[in-house]
Amino acid sequence: MDKRVFILILLLVPVFPASAEDISFSPPSGSSFTAFTNETVHRFYINVTTAKAWNITVDMNADYVNTTNHITGSCRLPVDLNVKKAVNSGVLSFYARLVFTNNNTTVTYYMDIDIVEPSPPGSLSFSPPYLSKSVAQGKQEKGYVTVKNNYQQRVEIKSITAPSWVTVDPASFFLEPSAEYTVAVTFSAANMNLGNYSDFLTFNYVVSGYSSVYRTKYQVRMTVVPPPAPSSYLCRVSITVLDSDSLQGIPDALVQLGDNFIGRTGGTGLIVFQNVPNGNYQLSVMASGYTTYVTNLEVKDTNTSKVVFMQKRVASSTSTSSSNATSVEKGVIGLPYATVTLKVDYNPVVKYIVADAESGPVGPVRIVPSMSIPNWISLRLNESKNMFNDGDYFVLELTVRPPDDVPAGTYTRQFMILGGKSPAQLNVNVILRNSTNSSTAVLAAPLGGQSESAASTVPGTVPRIIMKKEDGTAIPVNQLITVENGTLVYLMIKGDYTKVNVTWTGGIALFDDSYGGGMRTITLQILGNGDVSTFLVSRDEYGNVIRTQPASSGFGVFHFQVNTRTQPAKSVLVSVNPVHATVGKDVEISAFLVFYTQGVPTTAPYNGAVIVTTPSGEAIPVPLGLSGHTTFTPTREGTYTIGVSGLPLAAESVKQFDARAAEIPGSIYAVLKVGESYTGKWPAKFASAPKCWVDPTNAVREMNCNPESYVIVPAVAGSVFTVYGRGILASAYDVYPAGSEVTFALQTQKPVENTAVAFLQQGISAGASFLSNYVLIIVIVSAILMLILLKRRGIGALRGRTRLGG
Repeated sequence: MDKRVFILILLLVPVFPASAEDISFSPPSGSSFTAFTNETVHRFYINVTTAKAWNITVDMNADYVNTTNHITGSCRLPVDLNVKKAVNSGVLSFYARLVFTNNNTTVTYYMDIDIVEPSPPGSLSFSPPYLSKSVAQGKQEKGYVTVKNNYQQRVEIKSITAPSWVTVDPASFFLEPSAEYTVAVTFSAANMNLGNYSDFLTFNYVVSGYSSVYRTKYQVRMTVVPPPAPSSYLCRVSITVLDSDSLQGIPDALVQLGDNFIGRTGGTGLIVFQNVPNGNYQLSVMASGYTTYVTNLEVKDTNTSKVVFMQKRVASSTSTSSSNATSVEKGVIGLPYATVTLKVDYNPVVKYIVADAESGPVGPVRIVPSMSIPNWISLRLNESKNMFNDGDYFVLELTVRPPDDVPAGTYTRQFMILGGKSPAQLNVNVILRNSTNSSTAVLAAPLGGQSESAASTVPGTVPRIIMKKEDGTAIPVNQLITVENGTLVYLMIKGDYTKVNVTWTGGIALFDDSYGGGMRTITLQILGNGDVSTFLVSRDEYGNVIRTQPASSGFGVFHFQVNTRTQPAKSVLVSVNPVHATVGKDVEISAFLVFYTQGVPTTAPYNGAVIVTTPSGEAIPVPLGLSGHTTFTPTREGTYTIGVSGLPLAAESVKQFDARAAEIPGSIYAVLKVGESYTGKWPAKFASAPKCWVDPTNAVREMNCNPESYVIVPAVAGSVFTVYGRGILASAYDVYPAGSEVTFALQTQKPVENTAVAFLQQGISAGASFLSNYVLIIVIVSAILMLILLKRRGIGALRGRTRLGG
């Protein structure tokens, strides 16, 4: 035969290389497989997809790995690992190689096998589900958490890892099965900023009989609040004003304590100021016919009392002659200055001016402006009467409230104060500006004196106001803010807080008042709608009080309203372990009753009942013990929901869990033959006809099943397959109670054998398959051979004719 023809024939002979089109695997070659040290034999499965028959050998670590030696097509290939033998040999991590051969085709499959220690069944659980504390800045608070051992073995807590602001005592201990242990958790707010902190405690532990170290986390939360100030408190101050000669009380005396407390004495000469912060104050007392009394008063007792003895003023000869006259001549109204100048921003300013009656009585006192504009500059008598005797003092209130649409500039208004021998005149100049500086009052030269800025009497920089929520969010001034009932807000005054006046109205209550670090922090609780007002307070050299609200420094009014959505008085916090359960296995349910008191939650074990609704819709009440714990065994595959009768669930509650049917493995040891029917028994009787199937599906020709048994007719010689049956157990089996939904997975242990008839049928089928695959090649080869034969015959015939012709 010609060599070229031979080579052509070889090229036409089919040699199929290994490719994804011939055979594929799931998981792919090189995948990881894990077995556990406590097993004797572990079976892995590899899903093989192919249209051909393959022989299989194990040529790497075959001492530990075994599988069937032949498959006829797609199947779920079982691979058995002799775990006990590998462990005894000290081989815990290795590769196994399966070699698949089909005629001249070879495909290798690698298995990356690891034998590891199993995780013990069980867990650690904690009560309460998380621990939260509110701690004053610089202080410590202690809480407690109970740890329960849900393993069947003894547990040793080796260590507990905590964030820097938490310490745990003790940090190591032992727990017997089902035992509980309570540890102390100390929260420290030392060197911590105000705000909320959240982190985890990590429990590192070992379980008896296992060498691995396991870890579980437990959440801890801390809210750092402003520190209390035991040195700061509110006092009741009573001032009694007496005549130094008669020791009788002087009524209607004008008493001023510091910048913010002013009033007149009653008939007995007594005046009482409430809610006065402890500290040092200037006390001024003025009364008609008496010399003004000025002293310093230290308020340090919660009930502070002071008796003031007033000296009568020496009467002049003019006043004596006047008193003897039949008609009393009016005196004059004395003012501390003729002109006052105020430099203000677009914020309200209030200034108090103390006037007096000199050289005789005055009244009725009446104030008349010289012009109608600007009406936002006003002056009024701040007294309950308008008639004053010689030497009496009375207070005038000057108010400046510039509208937003008034342009910046200088404005003037004059006031005539009538009631004396001649009218007294007060000139008011207002310099309205868009400056970021605080409002100050500049006083014009008093009669016979020199002008001086009142701002010079306010030491240091202008204080700054900052209002924040509990979470640290800043609250804008002069806006309406909606909060939950019971919310705490922090008003922080940075700078000279002695120059700031704070008032609150409506449903706002004082929660705490503290000082430290050059800052005052007032904690208020919002229990209803209300306002918080802040004023910058200053005084001039005459003792007049000036109150301003510079918005650039955060002063103004904070408006609060309470959210109308009501917080439930009680709710139930439910936790479930595990949330992904198995039918027939217990699920642990814990419940805590959460009380809300002014927005602050408090927990206690809930010893009522939870309602578990099954996937079929059946509602099952499950009573809880005194500790708020119970167990529930799911019997159906699907989703279970949890509720509580008459109470809502807390937002953090686990409201559902799911359960999957348990797959119970088993074996079929019978010798199965192609085409022959086999009847097998289920490991336990089903309550009704189960759902049944075979994997791979082409391994059997027929399959039927009933509650007690199944019938199969194998179809493929050499195959190994699994028979599945899923249904409801008629009675208890192993750890699964009656009514549980389970799946039996029964694996054949021997390859299906062939019968003579089946072998003949397969031979015919294989022959037909061979002819169908190679018919084209046979035709081509035959055609080539025919051409060669014809060629040789044709040449010989021509040669013969030549010779004959010759």
